[in-house]
Amino acid sequence: LFTDGSAGPQGSGIGIVLVTSSNRRIEKALKLKFYATNNETEYEGILHGLDLVLTLGAEELAVYVNSLLVANHYNKTLRTTGKMVDYAALVEDKMKKFKHATISYLPRQENRHCCHTGRQ
Repeated sequence: LFTDGSAGPQGSGIGIVLVTSSNRRIEKALKLKFYATNNETEYEGILHGLDLVLTLGAEELAVYVNSLLVANHYNKTLRTTGKMVDYAALVEDKMKKFKHATISYLPRQENRHCCHTGRQ
């Protein structure tokens, strides 16, 4: 699962690309209906992506994000504070539903699958 989020004067949006074990691609782009910061959009992207994967019944999952903050929150190498505490808890709860799941940081320039949602 590859996710990306973007926030700006035109609004906020997320992009999701799921590459299945049979190499099938499922792509989704959503405009958020509320104001969100860049960090919030990154979390919204993961949450929407996790919902998609859970709906499909996958048992194992590798998530790649271009947000070092989100990856470090999940991997407990950075303390979560403020509103991000709630987002991090939601992600952790959904990730526990898989037999095996990881979240890794993947810089945008190295991400060949996803989802440039408008940021340059």
